[in-house]
Amino acid sequence: MLSERYPDTNTNVRAVVKPIRELFVQIPEKNFWLALVAVVPIFFIACFNVANLILSRGTFRQKEYALRIVFGATRFRVIRQLLAESMGLALSGGIAAILISMWAVDFMVPSFFYFIPAFFSFNMSGNVLAVAVLCIIAAGLLIGLLASFQIPMKGYHEILKEGGGNIPYDARKVPIRNLLVAAEIALAFILMIGAGMNVKNYSNIKRVHPGFDCINILTMQLTLPESKYQTDQQINDFYQLVIQRIEMIDGVISTGINQQIPLRSRLGWEVEYSLENQAASEQRLNPHANYQVVSPDYFKTLGIPLKSGRFFLYGDSKYAEDVAIISQSLADYLWPTEEILGKKLKLGDPDSRETWLTIVGIVGNIRHRGLDRDVTYDLYVSCFQHPVETFTIVTRVKDDTSGYIDAIKEAIADVDRHLSVYNVLSMKEVLSNTLDEPRAFTVLAFTFAALALILATIGVYGTLSYSVSQRSHPIGIKIALGAQKSHILRDIIKKFSRLLLTGLLGGILGAILSSYLKTDLLVGETSFDPSVYIFSSIILIATLASAAYLPAIRALQINPVEVLRYE
Repeated sequence: MLSERYPDTNTNVRAVVKPIRELFVQIPEKNFWLALVAVVPIFFIACFNVANLILSRGTFRQKEYALRIVFGATRFRVIRQLLAESMGLALSGGIAAILISMWAVDFMVPSFFYFIPAFFSFNMSGNVLAVAVLCIIAAGLLIGLLASFQIPMKGYHEILKEGGGNIPYDARKVPIRNLLVAAEIALAFILMIGAGMNVKNYSNIKRVHPGFDCINILTMQLTLPESKYQTDQQINDFYQLVIQRIEMIDGVISTGINQQIPLRSRLGWEVEYSLENQAASEQRLNPHANYQVVSPDYFKTLGIPLKSGRFFLYGDSKYAEDVAIISQSLADYLWPTEEILGKKLKLGDPDSRETWLTIVGIVGNIRHRGLDRDVTYDLYVSCFQHPVETFTIVTRVKDDTSGYIDAIKEAIADVDRHLSVYNVLSMKEVLSNTLDEPRAFTVLAFTFAALALILATIGVYGTLSYSVSQRSHPIGIKIALGAQKSHILRDIIKKFSRLLLTGLLGGILGAILSSYLKTDLLVGETSFDPSVYIFSSIILIATLASAAYLPAIRALQINPVEVLRYE
């Protein structure tokens, strides 16, 4: 154990082991699982569309099925033929999809997930390929089994006796196709609700206040080499000199130092601590604090408000009493009803060798981990009492930050010309970068919903068009006998309304159930938002109604003379 070998430096120091993916990507794994789950409805919608096509085609193959069975083919053999046809269709489409997806990965990752480090590779792994092949096989089996419902159970001779011309309209085959279309509408509506919730969530995140002022703030990171800066006093001297040089630049309002600025990372330096007169059993219940090493003017530079007490002073040095400032959230948790100023705490457990820190101030809460994360329990210490080699210089200027980058770099070079500045960003850019993740998943959800809506629209159009073509004979007779076109239109609207209402009700129920999967990822939203449901319903109804328009017009243009000529 390191703590036994090096008790002076490693006592009460604990290591937290995390995968490198979590360190650099910092995206909740649940987001990726939800994106994967969102693909499932699209898969089923596509399967249902193809199955509907095969079912429609199967109506015209009734004589073929009957003829095969009459000549000795078993029902199982006919089903096997349909499965072979559907598997061939699924394999051809699946192979094309795999090839397209290999190209799409190279396009989508830079477009949607450009904030993920470049050294993370995205490719078609063996596991992904195996899942894709299983989906292809499942699609082929599903389509083939649905098509097998068209094989007649009996009455083969009656089917063979039917003459040419139009195949008689069989209402018994319709419920299967209608059910598939209703399922498509329901699945599309679920994805539309998911996209709508993502859009509202993204809008809410953009409105969240980070707890500090981001306007006209420039940040840049530095690392002091240990070979040159070996003592705390050397580091402190550098702090003072670089702050003085930067604040001498015309247009600079103030400059501060922080070990890690807010919103830069999902991770942080989480520490354990003990309160004065606190037993070890009670200390274990303390929430971890977000440890921040800052300079006296850091709070002023970022505009973090002082709630009580004072900020750090330049006199808070190694030779003065060790002091600390805590956030309002930590103060409310530890001492909700007591006077806080003057209380003491120290890092580690009650028996650690760390010095006691006297709390001299309380500052406002800020969102260190991101706008979509809760405020942290922050513990600030002075950089002149606890110096660090790697830190960020934060500078507030009067106008646009880009005009001060070179001047600040020159000021740093005046102190030490061998230092390299990196991660130069304005605080507005840092804030914008925190929105990359929710923005990417919002665009992805919207893309999935649009694709599902297009497929469902195709399904509705195909079903109504097939219904009109199959019923052209009875419709022609009705028109010949004097039926008004409004009555014909009413029948089509009635059929469309039944499909839409069934799918919409199923979609609402499914959306309500599925919305609870991401309740913990929403900011300022509940799992049920009526405005999202209403808006999605309007878009769905309008889009599907446009799909039903052409079949309805075609039905009204049926010429009874041409229809009856085939009889």
